[in-house]
Amino acid sequence: MWGQVSWSCSHAACRTPADLIEVCEGVNRWCGSVSRRASLTQRASRLPRRMEVYRFMSRFRSVLVGLLAVVATGIVWVGSASADSCNGGSHVVFCTSPGNLPLVGETVSGLGGLALFASTIGGAEIKFDCSDFHVAGTLGELGAGKGLFLFLNCKEEKPAGCKLPATNEKEIDAKFNVQQETTSLALEIGSGTSEELTSLAIESKPGETCFASGAFKVTGRQMVETSTGAAVNQTVTAKRVESFLKLGVEKVSFSGVAQIHLGGANLGWAWLTMKGE
Repeated sequence: MWGQVSWSCSHAACRTPADLIEVCEGVNRWCGSVSRRASLTQRASRLPRRMEVYRFMSRFRSVLVGLLAVVATGIVWVGSASADSCNGGSHVVFCTSPGNLPLVGETVSGLGGLALFASTIGGAEIKFDCSDFHVAGTLGELGAGKGLFLFLNCKEEKPAGCKLPATNEKEIDAKFNVQQETTSLALEIGSGTSEELTSLAIESKPGETCFASGAFKVTGRQMVETSTGAAVNQTVTAKRVESFLKLGVEKVSFSGVAQIHLGGANLGWAWLTMKGE
């Protein structure tokens, strides 16, 4: 039984590539009933090649399924249930790149370096800084958004004899709303009553007297520059000359730079501010 094999060839089988299955042989190339003697040696010589082809096709199917899964995963995250359009227009919107799909409701986060605050109280200069700060927020429709600044490791430099209380030295939280005015400028506004961002206190150092001591609210608006073009990290820069903030009733300026990126499932994806509807 091992020494002889009988093949029956149909029309469809005759179209099978010859290097995979040899079915029809003969000079007339017509499909029909073909009987062929195949020795055990001949069959054994073909077996390794057929097993190699089988293994290759199995690996190919595995790789193909993996690629399709990756593509599907990449498609799931983009886009939001939003009226925003990233296909051109007169408004400012947040979009993915590539893809040009809106990022409404998506989270962002980032880190900043040294943050500097300067003001005056009773004619005396007030200065304090925070060694670093964190940013977390949510993108809204038509360039809007909201978020939180968390300033860390803060200390008062001026005036002499004054300091921040321990709770403010550890951290200062500031809540804000933001509106992207152009593709390169955004206006941050305190989200509390009367545009309040945060509140803090100034007190006397041990054994000294601080004439500027008291509790103060920080209110108002801050214009920031935003980087243009698609990138994973978008740079946001706050400058003193573009501050419209107040410490109590006195003007206060703020400066700092942060790198903002998409969060959650969108972490690592490039994005940008662009014109849309």
